[in-house]
Amino acid sequence: MDKINERVIAERNADPNIPIGTHVDNVTSEFMNYQQGKIVQLRDLNSELREQNSELNVDVKSLIPRAVPKGKQRSFCLIVEEVNQYDDLIKIQIRRKMKKTISRGLFEYHKHDTLLFIDNLPIATTINEVIKEQLSKRDGMKIKGMKYTFPEDQLDDIIERIKDIVIEVQDV
Repeated sequence: MDKINERVIAERNADPNIPIGTHVDNVTSEFMNYQQGKIVQLRDLNSELREQNSELNVDVKSLIPRAVPKGKQRSFCLIVEEVNQYDDLIKIQIRRKMKKTISRGLFEYHKHDTLLFIDNLPIATTINEVIKEQLSKRDGMKIKGMKYTFPEDQLDDIIERIKDIVIEVQDV
């Protein structure tokens, strides 16, 4: 507004015979024309950016099916193993591991000698979070990281609950 006022005063001083209202109208219409040009430029830029954004969204959607290589969609396993047992409490650890990071011997050990082993889990999974959320509601459950401590007599029930959660969440 100060620039407009300065411009009106400057025009009035340059030609004092014309009424000040005419100077105001001239300056205001000039200013509005200038601003209208800027608005048109910004609208054009906005529409260009929207087009670019929609093109990028199409690109991303076309990449989604290719994000996981064929044959690798289910290359994880869930391992539940006993960490230690003391008094009437048991501590278990739940891990989700990529199959190719486990040696053949260790894979066989996990498959046969752990409390629970579930193979062929999908890559995109939040199974650990769901298990933690479900098991934290149980009485006597202490959770630290992915280690769960609870009364030993609940072990079979908890293993079954973990199996159910995996089936519900992952459709394994």
